[in-house]
Amino acid sequence: MRIWTIRAFPDAETQERWVQELWGLECGIQKYQLTDAVRIMIKRYGWHGRGVVIAVIKLLIDTAYGFHASEKQTVIDRNLTKVKRLTADAAFIYKDPKEKTGFAQNDIIMTSIVNIWFKNNKTRGSKNPDFFNLLRLPTLALLFTAIEWGIERWATGRFMDGGEFNETKNSDIYDGHLSRLQDWDALKPSATALVRKRMFETAMWVIAIAYSFTIIPSQRSGVVLPKPKTGMSDADRARALAELEALETGGEDGADDSESEE
Repeated sequence: MRIWTIRAFPDAETQERWVQELWGLECGIQKYQLTDAVRIMIKRYGWHGRGVVIAVIKLLIDTAYGFHASEKQTVIDRNLTKVKRLTADAAFIYKDPKEKTGFAQNDIIMTSIVNIWFKNNKTRGSKNPDFFNLLRLPTLALLFTAIEWGIERWATGRFMDGGEFNETKNSDIYDGHLSRLQDWDALKPSATALVRKRMFETAMWVIAIAYSFTIIPSQRSGVVLPKPKTGMSDADRARALAELEALETGGEDGADDSESEE
């Protein structure tokens, strides 16, 4: 859970601290010894946790953003142009990537949240709701990083493998997205909290429909299916603030009918 909700790419010191804490929680009472083999096994779970995210993102990227495999130069050029446009200042996270409106509301984000953590009543999000209510900024930063990784696999206009989703290649990108999210969150904390709460409620509502769960009334109301740099640009900040202020006053919340990048 920590990889998903606290830090997707923890440094060596953080990993060791987590291992000690988790071992103490699970086995401290029995006084079992923490061996090197067990320590390595626990640390490897970070790779597994990120892998779960990537496995879903791989299936969604092409349809979400309209990439097509072809040897026709026109299609290759179109893919290449699309990658450049989507990755410029993280345009891919917006509901409307061209106008950069609807921060963190591109359809792939909510779809990913549901399929990774809330696909059924046995997945981690549905079994551990406290970790996702509200959706945490590190969780969203991990999603943004994984989505960018998926988009970059089309960086030449042709599909490439993309390599391993590891710390070496993606930690700095993750930090950039986390900084962007922190800037957004600081604009209007009460409104950004509402956006992140609605993400959680929407995911739980999907499970409730599929499995006939009983959920509290507040979860039924107002539910909206909703290259790294340091933080947000001034223009992005202004647009996001306008959206959040409108949301808080009961106006438009950015969830319009505009289509994602084609």
